[in-house]
Amino acid sequence: MEILNASDAKREYAQLEALKEKQLKAAIEEGIADLQAGKVVDGNIVMEKLRKRIDGLL
Repeated sequence: MEILNASDAKREYAQLEALKEKQLKAAIEEGIADLQAGKVVDGNIVMEKLRKRIDGLL
């Protein structure tokens, strides 16, 4: 197991947060494209999918 110093850990945390933000933005863009294409989904289903995605990231 690799031991990280504080600056390495901080950098890795920032990279992880950036990745999560990028994935969230992509999901939002996908949802907007679906709406524009007339593919409408019940809000409860959307929230359930988002919760599962978020749980997978944690």
